[in-house]
Amino acid sequence: MRTFAAARLRSPANAGALQAHAVLAATDDWRRGWSLHESRRYSPAVALGGIEAAPRWNGTEAAAVAIVDEQGLGDAVLMARWIPWVIASTGRTPRFYGRAALRRWIEATGCEFVERPVSRSSFDDGADAREIAEWKVALAMSLPNLAQCSTPSDVPAPFAPRALLDARASRVADHSRRVGVCWTSTGANLNKQLRFSPEQFAEIWCPLDGVEFVNLAHDARVGTSAPFGIRRFADVYETGEVLASLDLVITVDTLVAHLAGSLGIPTVVIAPTYYDWRYRWPGERGSAFYPSVRVFRQAYGDDVTVLSRVREHLVSIL
Repeated sequence: MRTFAAARLRSPANAGALQAHAVLAATDDWRRGWSLHESRRYSPAVALGGIEAAPRWNGTEAAAVAIVDEQGLGDAVLMARWIPWVIASTGRTPRFYGRAALRRWIEATGCEFVERPVSRSSFDDGADAREIAEWKVALAMSLPNLAQCSTPSDVPAPFAPRALLDARASRVADHSRRVGVCWTSTGANLNKQLRFSPEQFAEIWCPLDGVEFVNLAHDARVGTSAPFGIRRFADVYETGEVLASLDLVITVDTLVAHLAGSLGIPTVVIAPTYYDWRYRWPGERGSAFYPSVRVFRQAYGDDVTVLSRVREHLVSIL
C-alpha cells in the first residue's frame, strides 16, 4: 500500500482508483473494490465529457441501456462478458457506443453497436444527444459494480464470438505448434513497462524445432532477426481470427492478452511490477478473469530478465 499512499499525495483525485486496483488485485473484497473503481470517472485521464449529466442505469431497471466504451480496447473485451447479463436484466437489447475496431466483437454479444470515438468530448452534440435521450447510460467498466460482483468467483466466463470459439476447438485437434508473440502495447499507451523492443523479445522467438512464431503486435517494428514481417489488423475480430489458429500466446499486458484469454488459449502474460486489478497481486497468481492465463511478472521497472524465465517455460512445455 506504500505505492498507493505515495500516489495519493501526488494526485488526490486518483487515490480512489488506485486503491481500487489494490483491493481488487490483492483481496477478495470485490464489492468494495468495484465501488472504489467508480472514482476513476473523476480522473482527467478517464472522464468522458458530457457523460456525468446523462441518466444512469442502476443495474435493476427494465430500461433501454446505452453502454459507453472507455479506456483500452482490451478492457472493452474483458467487460463484454457482462453484456448478456445486461440483456437478461433489462429484457431489452442494449446499445454499445464504441470504437469501430470493436464492432464485430461486440455485436456478437447480441448488442447493437453505434460507432463513437472514445475520445469524443461530449454526448451533448448532434446525433448522440438525440439517440441517447431515451436511454440510461452505463459505462462499460462499471458493469461489474452494477452486477454486484462481490468476489472473484462471481466473475462470468469470458465472452468470445461463437465462430471464433468453434475455430479454436478445431485447432485443438491439430498437433502442429504455432506460438503467437506480442512484445509491445500500442503507442497510445504511455506505460513503458508494457513494451519491449523486438531485439529484447528475440530471446523468446529464437528458433525451436517444429515451432512457428506468429506476429501479433499490430503495426510494430519487428527488427532484423524476427521470423516474420510487420503485421496490421483491421479490427479486434480479425486479431481474434489469427489467435484462434494458435496453440500458445506470449504477450505483454495489452489487447492480445484479453483476446487470447477470452478464447481460452494457453497464454503467458508478462506483467509489470505494480498491482493492477486485471491480475492477482502480489506475485504471479494469474488472473481471475482468464483461467488460461499464466503471469510472469517483472521484478523491477525495466526488467528484461523475465524474458529468460518465459523462454525457459516455453521450452519446457513444447
